[in-house]
Amino acid sequence: MKTAGIIGGVVVAIFAVAYFTSDVFSTKVDQAAEQWAKWTPENIRKDPAGYLAFAKAQLEIADGKLKDRQLSLKKKQTEYTRKHKEAEIQKAKWEKLLGDLRSKYSEVRNLSSGNSTSPSPFPIRMNGRDIKDEETLKRLAVESNRELNYQTKLESSYSVFAQKITAQLTKCEDQIRNMADKRRELDLQTEIVLMKLTIEDMEKDVEGIKSIFDATVALAGEPDNVTAKDLLDASNVTKTDTEFAELGW
Repeated sequence: MKTAGIIGGVVVAIFAVAYFTSDVFSTKVDQAAEQWAKWTPENIRKDPAGYLAFAKAQLEIADGKLKDRQLSLKKKQTEYTRKHKEAEIQKAKWEKLLGDLRSKYSEVRNLSSGNSTSPSPFPIRMNGRDIKDEETLKRLAVESNRELNYQTKLESSYSVFAQKITAQLTKCEDQIRNMADKRRELDLQTEIVLMKLTIEDMEKDVEGIKSIFDATVALAGEPDNVTAKDLLDASNVTKTDTEFAELGW
């Protein structure tokens, strides 16, 4: 049946797009392989509308999963964009502190080398911390540099994470748009297939009506007078001969 071929071609094409463009959908289909397997060509011919409805339901499931994934990725995108911004702020903060410490250290060293009798610049207060001597300043510089390195790596990592999530989100949204196109295509093809099924049924009805009409016209065109020959032609010859012999004529 041509209709079954059309149905199979349409659904296989849409199914393939959904399967290969969606990891979620492919996993779902692998788990539901038995459901798909029951739709043999024979069963499709028996219930084409049911097969189309089943295919549409599977696409709805895939679409729902993709939209759930889209929502999850958007949340992660927001989260890592925020973390990346925070890391940038912290990185800038430690860069400034390390720069200030370097300037202060140079200032202290210049004072110490220029005049040993100069009063000590310590204690000094920087970034909310008291620095009582040069050794404390050095230790704070080392700690600040470590923190700067950490924030630099963190900022870089969050930047990479955010980019990857954005790429995944873009892919997911492309899949959703592609799925929507295929769902519309399936809806259109479903209408076409059902229309073809209706036309085929109508053609069968027309053929039946035509045969009845032809028989009626043939009967209506026969003469009203019925002859003995007509009666004989319409009867069973073998039975007539037997009964005639019984008359004994």
